[in-house]
Amino acid sequence: MLAENQRGNKAPQRFCPEAAEAVKKLASAHSNYITPIGYRFFRFADWSPGKTEADADADKWYAHASDVAQEALERSNFHTAIISVYIDRVATGTGLLYVDADENNGELNFQHIPAGTYSIAEDAQHNVSTVVREFKLTAAQVAQQFGMQALTVDMKRAYDRPEERFKTEFTIIHVVTPREGFIDSFRYVPKAKMRYASVYIDKAHSEIIHEDGYMEMPFMCTRFLRYGNQVYGYSPLVSVSAAIDDLIVLNQCVVTTAQRCAIPSVLVPPDMAGLIDFRAGGQTVVPIQYLNSQVPREFAPPTDARIVLEHRKALIDIVEGALFIPLLEVVSRVERTMSATEANYREQERIMTFTQSFTQCVCDFRPLMCRIFALLLRAGRFPEKNMPRNLIIQQVEGERVVREYLNFPRVAYIGRMAQAYERNQMSGAEIAMTKLVQLGSVLQNPKLTMIFDWDSFARDTAIANGMPAKYLLDPDAVDELYAQLMKQRQEQMNAEASLQEAEAREHNANATAALAQAQAL
Repeated sequence: MLAENQRGNKAPQRFCPEAAEAVKKLASAHSNYITPIGYRFFRFADWSPGKTEADADADKWYAHASDVAQEALERSNFHTAIISVYIDRVATGTGLLYVDADENNGELNFQHIPAGTYSIAEDAQHNVSTVVREFKLTAAQVAQQFGMQALTVDMKRAYDRPEERFKTEFTIIHVVTPREGFIDSFRYVPKAKMRYASVYIDKAHSEIIHEDGYMEMPFMCTRFLRYGNQVYGYSPLVSVSAAIDDLIVLNQCVVTTAQRCAIPSVLVPPDMAGLIDFRAGGQTVVPIQYLNSQVPREFAPPTDARIVLEHRKALIDIVEGALFIPLLEVVSRVERTMSATEANYREQERIMTFTQSFTQCVCDFRPLMCRIFALLLRAGRFPEKNMPRNLIIQQVEGERVVREYLNFPRVAYIGRMAQAYERNQMSGAEIAMTKLVQLGSVLQNPKLTMIFDWDSFARDTAIANGMPAKYLLDPDAVDELYAQLMKQRQEQMNAEASLQEAEAREHNANATAALAQAQAL
């Protein structure tokens, strides 16, 4: 199975490349279907949208804020960090991601916390509220991150020696936990009074080197599957751990069999030990007394390797089946020869396999997106114009704002997974609408097609089939374009009517002139 290699640690002795490859494939599927690169997989929205003009402005503001957050994610190292989190999520059942913003430019920064280097705890609502992690920093890194005052005696000694400043490492323990007596405010809070306490400890001397704080939980913990009150996730590899152990043994057997086939064991008399030339084209001189004794000769030839290879293939199928690899690969090959409709149904079949894990992932992602929203809002990345009136509630004393309370928006997931679910739900609506349209045409009853909200259906169909939001106009813009179109049509109809009227007057004039001429004759 996968093991995290820290600096200076050797690779694990027991390693299964087939399981590792299957883990990477499923992690890539997570990236493609949950958080695809270059595609906005979420949107911020009001919890209770209304129909007033202010509500419409709020919807536009949240849409713009979603675009800003997406651009911030694309500029950051989010996608390179999240793929490592997905690998941990699949291999160990639990993945941990850290997010913060640069104090100078407000840019987002993400860090994957390797499995096996941290512990987590939950609050009464089963939200991850405490993280204790362990990592290593050099004296130069400690001074850069926390300042020279944070250096312990040993760190100062290493820092003063150029040969050790960037080489000698010190183990740091980072604890993030809820703070008692915190000040509940979105801004204007000293770090010592923020909701979450942050403490960095030098492990060797149990000495605090830095104290800090966070407004929101800076870690996102995602679990592959959860059962009951389990804090850590359940990996799909747990159910096939015995098969992985057998596969490791069989891989060694395959290597040994191949080596023995290439360089067989040889039975030789004592006086010929070490004289056999196994090189390609090598020559071995056999004493004349051994010509009829059948020595040297091959000894204990390897058994038929096909039995080993067949059993190995069966074990690989078990491991890959636990990680849904056959379904992913078969559908990928079949889709090349499918129609668009067939490909959509295949995609729905594939994605429905991950329903339970996907639901858990979406639930785990909400605190992360709220944290990102708060960081960007504090950095001034979102426009102040038309900001929803209920987003920030201010507590004012005199003329001074002393507290600000943030009502986090609703986070809706709109990635490829959600689109597949939406398409699955809309397939019934499409069938019903098609039948009713056909029936209305046969019965010459237009009322059958008037019961549908065609505008909403068209918009939802476009979104469910992956139409990027930037290509969809908002309803007001559509109404404006429709009004312009109707105006153009009316003007065209008026022009055509004027032209027909002019032609009629001309015809009447010609007819009158012809009649007068005829009467004169």
